[in-house]
Amino acid sequence: MPAYPADMDGTPLSFFWRRVDGRRLTRQPLVVRSVAHGDLAPAVQEDCRHQAYAKLQWTVRGSAGIRQGGRGRVVHAGDITWWPAGQEHWARAGEDGWECWWFTLLPESAAWPLLDVCGLSTAGTWPGGSCPEELFAELGRAAGGGTAAAEEEAGALAYRLLAMAGRLRGDGPGGMAEAALAQINQRWSDAGFSIAGLADSIGAHRSRLSRTFARTIGTSPSEYLLHLRLSRAATLLRTTTLPVQLVAERCGFASASYFARSFRSAFKCPPGGYRVRSEV
Repeated sequence: MPAYPADMDGTPLSFFWRRVDGRRLTRQPLVVRSVAHGDLAPAVQEDCRHQAYAKLQWTVRGSAGIRQGGRGRVVHAGDITWWPAGQEHWARAGEDGWECWWFTLLPESAAWPLLDVCGLSTAGTWPGGSCPEELFAELGRAAGGGTAAAEEEAGALAYRLLAMAGRLRGDGPGGMAEAALAQINQRWSDAGFSIAGLADSIGAHRSRLSRTFARTIGTSPSEYLLHLRLSRAATLLRTTTLPVQLVAERCGFASASYFARSFRSAFKCPPGGYRVRSEV
């Protein structure tokens, strides 16, 4: 796609289309207001402001700090962020930059029942996996068509993306467990990652998440995370000469002593002893 004008503090976006005067050509409930793709340099920031429109954003690469409902969080590659109409929009690209696609909807009340059906009645951020970039690009082409037929096509494509995002949000029990599992598998090596943060990121109470995860996966999310970290640590002890403390750090343990206690409990020997035993 060709380059388009800037939208975030003068930063050029690789694709940007926005409805100039807010006029709609059809009576359908979902009318796309803007579509954009950005590959933003570190620290590029969107001003904090409340917007009348709703916005769906999907991170492709890198990370960004965002704020929703007065609370800050970090989004990573594969994360979906949803801002309903009337909420503050603020984001700042991380130190490795931030590539993302997004689109916004005209603030028409007829659209909101559809958003409820899609499970998007409240703001949130959750793991969605690989961004469907071709679908966003197709939405951009349709939205810029300038005809009633193109507007109808854009509305249909927007609904596909909204429905996909809602399904991946995991409002149902099975979906919640799958969303949590995907995030644990992606972020297990991050020492700052916690089950409390996980529950917050998918909009679930921690106790409900634990019950649902255990019923669906067969173990609690904290036990699954610990097992995953310990299994990866055991692999590193067997296959590398990394110091035990570095193994602990690479496997998401903030404390070497906690790692040693957990490893001994699981493998019935200390990490150093496990390495020696594996070499025999």
